[in-house]
Amino acid sequence: MNEALVVGKNQETPAAEPPLRVLIAAARPESDAQLTAILREAHQEAAIEAHPSVETALEALSGGNFDIAFISVDLDGEEGIELIGVAPTIAPKTAIIGIVDHRDPERDAQCLSAGALDCLVLEGLTPALVWHVVRFGVSRKRFEDRLRANNDQMVRHLIDLRDAKERAEEQGSAYVGVAEELSIAKEELEEALSKAEDNERRYRALSDTSPVGIWQMDTKGNTLYMNDSIKRLLEVPDDYDCLTIQLESLVIGDDTAPMHAALKRWADGTPGDAELRVTGMRTGEQYHLVMSGVGLPATARDAATILVTAVDVSERKKAEAAMHHMAHHDALTGLPNRSLFLQRIEFSLSETTRSGSYMAVLFLDLDHFKDVNDTLGHPVGDELLIQVSQRLLNCARGSDTVARLGGDEFAILCSNLKSPDQAAELAQRIVETIAHPYNINGDEIHTATSIGISTFPTDAKEPARLVSFADMALYTAKEQGRSNYKFFDAKMDEVVQRRKALENELRDSLLSEQLRLHFQPQIDLISGRLVGAEALIRWQHPVRGLVYPGEFIPVAEQCGLISPIGQWVIEASFIQAKRWSQTLTDPFRVSINLSAVQFRQKNLVQRITEMVESTGTDPDTIEFEITESMLMENPDQAVKAMWGLHELGFSLAIDDFGTGFSSLAYLKKFPVDCLKIDKSFISDMLDDPDYATITSSIIKLAHSLNLRVVAEGVENVQQAAFLLEEHCDLVQGYLYGKPVDADTLAKRLSAA
Repeated sequence: MNEALVVGKNQETPAAEPPLRVLIAAARPESDAQLTAILREAHQEAAIEAHPSVETALEALSGGNFDIAFISVDLDGEEGIELIGVAPTIAPKTAIIGIVDHRDPERDAQCLSAGALDCLVLEGLTPALVWHVVRFGVSRKRFEDRLRANNDQMVRHLIDLRDAKERAEEQGSAYVGVAEELSIAKEELEEALSKAEDNERRYRALSDTSPVGIWQMDTKGNTLYMNDSIKRLLEVPDDYDCLTIQLESLVIGDDTAPMHAALKRWADGTPGDAELRVTGMRTGEQYHLVMSGVGLPATARDAATILVTAVDVSERKKAEAAMHHMAHHDALTGLPNRSLFLQRIEFSLSETTRSGSYMAVLFLDLDHFKDVNDTLGHPVGDELLIQVSQRLLNCARGSDTVARLGGDEFAILCSNLKSPDQAAELAQRIVETIAHPYNINGDEIHTATSIGISTFPTDAKEPARLVSFADMALYTAKEQGRSNYKFFDAKMDEVVQRRKALENELRDSLLSEQLRLHFQPQIDLISGRLVGAEALIRWQHPVRGLVYPGEFIPVAEQCGLISPIGQWVIEASFIQAKRWSQTLTDPFRVSINLSAVQFRQKNLVQRITEMVESTGTDPDTIEFEITESMLMENPDQAVKAMWGLHELGFSLAIDDFGTGFSSLAYLKKFPVDCLKIDKSFISDMLDDPDYATITSSIIKLAHSLNLRVVAEGVENVQQAAFLLEEHCDLVQGYLYGKPVDADTLAKRLSAA
């Protein structure tokens, strides 16, 4: 994903060069930004499309029409090489160029062996070099396209030569009665035939050596001519009479109807493509061929024919099938993931309704699994999950679906049950089986599981609710001693119990230092530099792992913990901001959200003053964010608090601007430095003209008041392009980076 859209110096391109379509799939956002800037300088009219992962890049290559693609060798680990390997198959007209961050002969050789035309090193990369590579790659691909087109023209020319030969023979026989003229005509005819035969041999040789399969057939699919490439694709034996081959005899049954439809279109004079599956004549292996057909009209002596070129796309199909499997299955265990599991439930609901039977969802996780990762390492934890998944499969019936939903959470779908008791029997069997010791690398590891069960039609009729209710029952099972199972009960006061438990754990978190700060990068949209970050709280729960604020902040607000938590956030952010200010040469600002409870405190300014003195933080490195609703709740108190913070030297930003009801009069009254556009406007502005207008208006309003503008929730390059055109100052969102811990962000800052 791009760090930013960088505006570089434009360079005039030759008028004869057509606009280029370029795909970039870089391993790191900064590499993406660097290459984008160089391409902009090399070719200002290039249409550049960036993709952050193998999956999105593969989808774009399959459906796009790119002239050239720059693919990082290290994209998504080793999958970057795999993408380079399949790219020529799924996008045969696209020049593939590998990208590495540093010169490494071994990686260069690996990149070129995978199928790239060249391998570029980002270090020292210049627009001139990029333009040279682009022209070479695109020219080569266009030459290959012209070669394929010439092959078709060659075959037509062969037919014309044959007709010329026949006409010459007819002309020769017309002069039988005139000896002298016959002799002359015969000599001319022999010379013409000799040239025709030479041309025919030359074009036949070119046709047979063409990498594209060429197949001429009549309108019913009977073979008239095959070049060597199509014979190899169809596995035609060397001694086999290819003129006896019919297309229909090779096409797999389900594709027979599409084949006849394609033949009819081509015979009627409508060129086009048809994707057909055929069976190899020797091995019986199935191949996917894309056939491009065109009808050749009838001549005086011959009936109409069809000329077909064929390309094998079997590898592309395999790659697409692999990507589909990856999208619906867990990479570690191979089990269905949450998405596929919910689909299976949806299908099973209709089947169970018709049969009048029962269906059950079992939800389970491993007790203290995090301890295994922390003490023995993640490789051991992964092996434990693999062995657990195998035991679950052994416990379940063949018709059941066992899925891994994430982490150490598993779920099982049981259909066609005579009664819920069968689900209880399975749950008990799983509890006992999982409790048996595991041998991993010579170590004996023990774990246990608790299981929650929901049933259809008793508990719910929607997939998500069945999973949710089973999850609730799981927590009840854990509270009642673990290593057991529990059916969901509508009378469970689970929400209250869970909130109370969360409240107690949250109090402990303050004492046991479980709270963490993550930082979401803020990017200067013009320069592309990382100039700040928004501090976001996380709770590193000892059992549940990383807990996000949406789960515990409402509880903290209700039980009175929001003030000490908010104070911790401010103090921790101050300390981190000071560390960065001591190591960074460029200005870097940390944004801190103030809660409504904090903002209402009368001693807010005093407390922050004390924290500035105790931490030694420079207020210039801090920006406080306050929502519109907080300002309008008590405007007079808000003005007083904001002026107090402003006089200390802090910057102030209005968060989620546009969602409240503040007026321009109040906006000028407050000592505001920045407006943050709510992400709801950003996410919909490309589809809804009203949101686009609102976004543009907020930016213009802010600039008219000499305020900075930050756009939140930027997730794709189209949104970034719109904001760049509207002169937005700063952006943050998943396009530029998810929230990360301070150490991770520090590495990114040092690499910038």
